[in-house]
Amino acid sequence: MASILTQAEQSHMKELVERYIETSSISTGLINAEQASSFIDTMRDQSKVAKLAQFYKMEASTRNIDSLGIAAEQLRKKTEGLAPETWATITAGQNVLTSVMCIFPVAITYETLNRNIEKQALESTIDRMAAKAVMNDIEKVAWVGDGSTGSFLSINVGLIELAKAGGNKVSTSGSTDDKANLALLVDALPEKWHDEEGCRIFMNSADARRYGRQIAARNDGLLYLLGRQPLQFEGYEIVPSPFITSGVYILTPALNIAYGVELNMMIKRAEDIDRGIVKMNFYIAWDVNFAVNDAVAIAYNY
Repeated sequence: MASILTQAEQSHMKELVERYIETSSISTGLINAEQASSFIDTMRDQSKVAKLAQFYKMEASTRNIDSLGIAAEQLRKKTEGLAPETWATITAGQNVLTSVMCIFPVAITYETLNRNIEKQALESTIDRMAAKAVMNDIEKVAWVGDGSTGSFLSINVGLIELAKAGGNKVSTSGSTDDKANLALLVDALPEKWHDEEGCRIFMNSADARRYGRQIAARNDGLLYLLGRQPLQFEGYEIVPSPFITSGVYILTPALNIAYGVELNMMIKRAEDIDRGIVKMNFYIAWDVNFAVNDAVAIAYNY
């Protein structure tokens, strides 16, 4: 618990809070669309995966995911006299984003306010730190959420569980040979998706480093270690994430991953001046899904 401030510090705290409120791009209560859009942009900038994926600013709690350029085998022979609406049945069923409302608490101390306010950068610093903290938690649940375990992982069903349920899966049989596991992963993806632009491998950061060291003796591994080439396997760029479970590998076009965050966003703020704390609760609704389940391969031990 923070210590109780002196009368002088409390007076200074009130001044700092007023200055922050006046200059911050996020206000208390239901924030307007422009403010929400700006905060969502800041959130996306904190995530490497979200910057590669489709990212929707949702105006409602549900949204169809765009699968144009991803859905395959939609060509049909024209039949004379067949009404155009009949062809609607050949469209691949669109996956949907259905947002889940979450609360994220942020506490700002007197020391933080006092340290930053004179630099005239507190508002952007706090807003950016809050956006990063919210996005870190969202991205973790987006990968490993299972919809049932505890108060955190139960928030939503993440991409790993979605891939296991609807994607093309193969067992690694407990192997820690990343090269062999990646070969299994690539072979599990149907051939029609292999030439899809932006196809990437998503895997645990520590596993990616281990694989990088495994190939260090080869020319492509040396270029990777020198920072001249991204880590790859058979031409597919590897995107590491600390939030992906170790031993799990996913191959899919980056644009087959879709994030959605509702513009309908609320922030409630309260000040505990005695103890020098500004408390903010962010109310944010979001979801993640794949556009096309068949365009996903996952390798893991089962």
